[in-house]
Amino acid sequence: MKLCIVSDTHLRTEELHAAALVAADADLILHAGDEVADAKWLTAYVDVPVIGVAGNWDTPTQEYPLERVVAADEPILLVHGHRLGVKASLWPLVERAKAVGARVAVYGHTHIRYVGVEDGVLVVNPGSLAQPRGGNPATFARVDSTRTSSGIHYRVEHWTTAGAVVSEFEWFVEK
Repeated sequence: MKLCIVSDTHLRTEELHAAALVAADADLILHAGDEVADAKWLTAYVDVPVIGVAGNWDTPTQEYPLERVVAADEPILLVHGHRLGVKASLWPLVERAKAVGARVAVYGHTHIRYVGVEDGVLVVNPGSLAQPRGGNPATFARVDSTRTSSGIHYRVEHWTTAGAVVSEFEWFVEK
């Protein structure tokens, strides 16, 4: 499965559209909040499902709750992260992912790209397309997962909207 993951787009639809074009082969787009209006806008421009959650700038709704578990090769916890305190620690996010049976946790809020494995959970922050922090370029993430007879191989890349890969990470989970 190929995922395009965005977050913290803050009404910068040009960058959001550019990311969707760069990741045109995605099977699914995940929007980790701020702002849900952008996720709604994107659905008119792509032929794949767009699934999103509310961020701290958004009002949660049934369509865009504060968190959701997305069905993929393995369940994915999708949150913005502000209610889990991701700026201070990833531990509450990882614990929440494990509690809902998710092997992957996607969050935003910090505007800083991140990928790593924390206590057996693949944790991904795509960065921000609108207001990146920490001297980083505006980024989104691509996650490619491949199921094999012995497990699942994950490849995570952070991309710019110009199509440059700025980070790469691989992880294999045995059955």
